[in-house]
Amino acid sequence: ASSPYTAAVINWPAPDGKAVDAFAKTPLPAGEWQTYFNFAYHLHQAVTNDSAPTLAFLHRGLPAPPPAADFHALADLAPVLGTWIGLSQYFAEVITGEYVSPAGADDHATDTLDERVTGRHRPDPVSGFVRHLRLRRRIDAAYTYAALYRSLSLEAPDEAETLAALDRVEDAIETRGEDVGPVDETDALSAQLESLEAQTAQRLADRILARSEPNRPGYLVLNPCGFPRRVALELDGSAGPIPVNGPVKASELDGATARVVVEVPGCGFAWIPRGGTAPAGKPRVKTGDGLTVRNEFLEADLDPQTGGLRSIRDLRTRVTRLGQLLAYNPGSTMTARSAGISKSGAALGEAVSEGDLVTDHGEVLATYRQRVRAWIGRPVLELHIDLDIKMPPQHYPWHSYFASRFAWRDDRAAIFRGMHGATMPSTANRPGSPEFVEIRFGSARTFVFTGGLAFAQKSGGRMLDVVLVPEGETARSFDLLIAFDRDHPAPTAAGWTAPAAVLPTDKGPPPVGPSGWLANVDLPSLLMTSLKPVAASSEGMTRAVAARFVETAGFGGAADLLFARTPGRAFQVDDRNSALNEIALPGDPIGLEFSANELFRVRAEWA
Repeated sequence: ASSPYTAAVINWPAPDGKAVDAFAKTPLPAGEWQTYFNFAYHLHQAVTNDSAPTLAFLHRGLPAPPPAADFHALADLAPVLGTWIGLSQYFAEVITGEYVSPAGADDHATDTLDERVTGRHRPDPVSGFVRHLRLRRRIDAAYTYAALYRSLSLEAPDEAETLAALDRVEDAIETRGEDVGPVDETDALSAQLESLEAQTAQRLADRILARSEPNRPGYLVLNPCGFPRRVALELDGSAGPIPVNGPVKASELDGATARVVVEVPGCGFAWIPRGGTAPAGKPRVKTGDGLTVRNEFLEADLDPQTGGLRSIRDLRTRVTRLGQLLAYNPGSTMTARSAGISKSGAALGEAVSEGDLVTDHGEVLATYRQRVRAWIGRPVLELHIDLDIKMPPQHYPWHSYFASRFAWRDDRAAIFRGMHGATMPSTANRPGSPEFVEIRFGSARTFVFTGGLAFAQKSGGRMLDVVLVPEGETARSFDLLIAFDRDHPAPTAAGWTAPAAVLPTDKGPPPVGPSGWLANVDLPSLLMTSLKPVAASSEGMTRAVAARFVETAGFGGAADLLFARTPGRAFQVDDRNSALNEIALPGDPIGLEFSANELFRVRAEWA
């Protein structure tokens, strides 16, 4: 593709205010005769338009024809037509010719869906992104468990081997990228990662529970995210109701299955008993009745005719924010065979609808089962979709697909989408995002967290299709999350796809109490995206961890990073773990200073 800039060197800024000089001249193919046949024309254009006339040659696969050697030989004799120069010296000698504004979300849009469907015929054009994102979150979780253990203790005997294996699996998963494969085939890399996750989580759990009281069966829940989460769990084999106190915010018992909502601190843990003789919790809210599920924050009504969501509204204003149904583009009708409440307990309200997507002529395109869940204490609505497709979509993927279609009341609403943790406005017709899409009207902010479903397309002025199944897609089950009025949506997007380790244990709670944090950041807009064990470089220091942060609200500021054990030294580092500057430690916290949308790294070391 040709460069959109006229200058050879541009100043390319990032949203955080940092900038780099970038070479923006479209290179000429060095292996084609046409380049040298039109050399006089290219040279004339450069002399006419460039402050420093520049021609760039790109060698890609083909050998350079004889005229290229003639130019090199001529340059050895005298700089008649110019001087051959490398980029490092070029940037030192040529001034910046153009200053561009920071790129928005729409400036980065590429039609990856068409390329994956039409060009490559992938079996996972949509689901590959979802599965890769969740694998990435699992890798981050395993590294976080290892780093938290490292912040508490010296290196375990087998820890180096586990981390080396985790590095190899990470390299393999990132090299493969979104080309995960058909959903019905076993993913060997996922299986390898599962055992490494279990090892790192169990090692940290053993350290937390080292001095706990024995013969106290329970579960230890580990949160690898740097922010607190309310985790919804379904635990089989419970001996009785789990009492609602401490970190347990809601609980119910359905046969031998306990359903609980547990609040876990960021980079921390929560211990809950495995069951007891406490009386079952009484519902604070009627979580399901008729065709409605609700919690303290929102409620949703099923449509008895379509089986979709007729209304999703918050309980404060009771204004409908969204409606939802399943759709086939270019056209279909969603009809329900059944719709009703399947669970209405003290912790969970669930509604299920089943039916068909049919054409105008009554032909069945697909059958569906859609499940909606509202957990007490969690201000989100979970949406799970299962499709059994009878007539697979074909041809151009943006014209032929199955989707979850969301509709809102006013076509004046603005669309925003998540991009690297930031919320950025979008006027594109396809405002997809693997993080979230926001519909904003006045002060009302409604979020659809896509969990890796990266493709979306507007349908009319007030509808949005989240693409589920284009041609070739083998996945048939999909998950979405809906929430309202989040000041900081990035943590919700990250927590929605991040795992929480749940480990059965025969002792507990930990001596410090049923819940606690091992690392803490005191600013919700500062998202910790990675925490990994690294080698300590300072004299007298035996272990270290490195944390990566990104500011997500668009404001610079300062924050404190604390660990359960105070580190001896701290540094701001680059992506190769090389120290940029030392951070003074006047007390327990590590002081962090950052600009808007900045991405930066910090290393903490212990003696």
